[in-house]
Formats: sequence, structure tokens, C-alpha cells
Amino acid sequence: MRTADFEHNLLKALDGLTENDIQKIREEVGVDKDYEIDIEGHTHIVNRPKDVAVIDDADKGEIPKYG
Repeated sequence: MRTADFEHNLLKALDGLTENDIQKIREEVGVDKDYEIDIEGHTHIVNRPKDVAVIDDADKGEIPKYG
């Protein structure tokens, strides 16, 4: 499989996840960390309580859709 096809299929699959799917994944993996992107575009892992690492209504409109 070509890299571009793999990337496209992965983004398409991730785009199809529901909020319940994401919550189940977070619970099974035991997510207690999140990430943030600084002004230079570098990603940093940060510790956040599980109840904070939830998408609220304000963030939903900012999530890009791929596919």
C-alpha cells in the first residue's frame, strides 16, 4: 500500500469515529495525558485530569474533517 493511500485511509477511519468511540478508547487506554501544539508547531505531551481531556461544545466546531 502506498503511503498516501495509507494516510488517506487512516484519516478517513479516524474521521468516522463517534464521540462514544473516542470515550471508549480513552477509557481502555487509560488516557491521562493530552497534547498541545506550541506556536512553532511542536507537539508536547501534557498531564491533564481525565475529566479535562474531553471535547466540549466550543471545540467541536474546530475539529477538521478529512476524506
